[in-house]
Amino acid sequence: MKKLKISSVVLILLTAFSFISCDTEPVDPVLNNNNNNGGNPNNPNTPGVFKVDYNGSTHTAITAAASLGNELIQISAVFGTNGEAIGIGVAAPPVVGTYPMNDDILIGYNPSASSEDSYINATNDGYFEITAIDTANKTVSGKFSFKGTSLSDSSTIMFTNGVFTNISYTGEVGGGSTLDNVFKATVDNVTTDYSDDTLGAYFSVGDSEYVVITALGDKKITLQIDYNAVPGTSQFKGNITQGVPLATLTVDGVEYTNITGGNLTITYNDGERITGTFNFTVRNSEGVAIHTVTGGQFDIFY
Repeated sequence: MKKLKISSVVLILLTAFSFISCDTEPVDPVLNNNNNNGGNPNNPNTPGVFKVDYNGSTHTAITAAASLGNELIQISAVFGTNGEAIGIGVAAPPVVGTYPMNDDILIGYNPSASSEDSYINATNDGYFEITAIDTANKTVSGKFSFKGTSLSDSSTIMFTNGVFTNISYTGEVGGGSTLDNVFKATVDNVTTDYSDDTLGAYFSVGDSEYVVITALGDKKITLQIDYNAVPGTSQFKGNITQGVPLATLTVDGVEYTNITGGNLTITYNDGERITGTFNFTVRNSEGVAIHTVTGGQFDIFY
């Protein structure tokens, strides 16, 4: 699995975090210090820190999360409520040590959720190292740096002294790949299997905890679900102030977020894996249906 493949993984991570960052209330300022939690509700007492120097100052994430699998390492961090984020994808087994900076490693930076540009380690300048994996508490620590090159104009940003400490992870070291997900849906009468380009991520904002499932494709689908969701059926809300679940559909570059009605049915949720089905309709301001999503099903590890 080379960079062309794992680039979608990093973009999924950045998209998922940006989706939440745009729609939630500002995070409690206490989370901006070096005691921000890495994001694992099963290990709430372990502090997690993700910070890196760029643009002349040190930036500390307000939240970070990781996912480890047989041949994949994923780490994501959000630096503010505007969707600024860094995602790291490594197509290699998670072990303590320094990884060669090659096409099996992709690091991406999004300045904000509204930005149409991203910066990636196109030249493979930098390094990535895992310094510790605590399988008992399920945390990972390490270091990184990279030269980010703009995808739009080839300008660069240097990211140095990157450190992630005690970042909580999902998945199993030495276990199956966290990309063994299932996500299918029929959008406007076209059935698509998104499974290879789908990721589930845990995210917390204040006292609220969410699972975000993002499926990339020509017609991108994002679902935001209560982390504590129990088996049952509920309807999609129009925005975060009304609660969750939420759905977003992007077609031809147009993102539809004010989706109400439809059904989300949760059939299983154990805090690391969630399964269910969904359907919804996108309507215009006159209430006329313009896109339909039916037969949605997912079985996602997060």
